[in-house]
Amino acid sequence: MKSKNLIIIILGLASLNSCSKEGTGGNAKISGTVYEQLIDKNGKTVESRLAQDKKIYIKYGSNNSYNDDTETLADGTYEFSYLTKGEYSIYTYSECDTCSTENEIIEHPLTISSRNELITKDLNTNKFVNPDDGNSIIKGRILIQRYLGATPFGEPFIAQNLDVFIKYDTDEIHFDKTETGADGQFAFRDLIIGNYTVYAYSICDTCNVLFETVESNTEILSNGSSVNIGDIIVETP
Repeated sequence: MKSKNLIIIILGLASLNSCSKEGTGGNAKISGTVYEQLIDKNGKTVESRLAQDKKIYIKYGSNNSYNDDTETLADGTYEFSYLTKGEYSIYTYSECDTCSTENEIIEHPLTISSRNELITKDLNTNKFVNPDDGNSIIKGRILIQRYLGATPFGEPFIAQNLDVFIKYDTDEIHFDKTETGADGQFAFRDLIIGNYTVYAYSICDTCNVLFETVESNTEILSNGSSVNIGDIIVETP
């Protein structure tokens, strides 16, 4: 009698095992790296970087909602471990400027075919940034030159409390402005990778208008850069 009950239990366990659904309890794993594309307001990708602290979700089988989630590490990696055989979907959110909502779901169906399978799946997401969403600096100094007619008079001297403007890429209008300090120095901070034009206004005796812009074009090539454009020399009233 005992042996019969034991056979029934074994068969029952085998039946449960063969009918087990997707989820945890196995030795399989899904892992990968998440990359974040930084896109400027003109639609240009200015940088591709590892996505840190990015939420990643996993769904088991045909479930409509997620069953588990995790966050990417400092190196952009994520991992779902101890999975059984079956069908899965992993997804994350990506910013979208053409969608009805601010974010769209980037979802990937995956199949674990064996109990010890290790699946690698990298993900790409988008993040839209403004020129002042970075961590770089452009700095310089403004000097004033006096003229007698068209001839420079004396040496250039420091311009205090003078407005300085900055434009991003091909934009026609500045996105930020600052003033020079007591030493004529200025700095624009928190800038993303890209091309910039820094300018100040100067008297123009040969123009149709009273003032013209004196410009300096420069480029930030990497995060954390500090770019010194040197002196911009203008004439003021």
